[in-house]
Amino acid sequence: MRRALAGAAVVLAVTGCTSEPRRTSSGAGVEAFRPDRVLAEQTLRGVKEPADFVDVAVTALRVEGRVMLLELAITPRRASVPDRDRQSLIDLWGYVYTPELIDRATLQRYEMLLSEADEYYASDPVDTYTVNRRPMRAYYYFAAPRDKPDVLDVVLSSRYPPLTDVPVSR
Repeated sequence: MRRALAGAAVVLAVTGCTSEPRRTSSGAGVEAFRPDRVLAEQTLRGVKEPADFVDVAVTALRVEGRVMLLELAITPRRASVPDRDRQSLIDLWGYVYTPELIDRATLQRYEMLLSEADEYYASDPVDTYTVNRRPMRAYYYFAAPRDKPDVLDVVLSSRYPPLTDVPVSR
């Protein structure tokens, strides 16, 4: 019984992020996560074990005022992990993941925004989690580019080729 309840809680926690946005009387709300809206994608092999795969899809690269949001749908397909086991970002990468954005036209590199407390404006690497074959939302904030590029390259890690020419929306 406990296992069934725990499994249901994980499914609710993971699928809850794909619901429609909720609005308050002030008009504030939470944007819906759309893992099916893919701008670019890449399958990473052998992230931790040779038979493990992780699908990474860029679902948004959007300038919002003075910041730019990179939103990813990350779907583990790891043979080394039981399907019901929870997997966090730190479990997938083994380290705090810090993607970069590259503007090849101006040779500019954008790194994630860092708070005064030395914390990235990004998804929490421990508390952002999913299970095998379920996408999880991960987000990362950068300073908005001065030159308004139409496309940027997304560097997930120096271990993998970049996702090139990802469209930037405004």
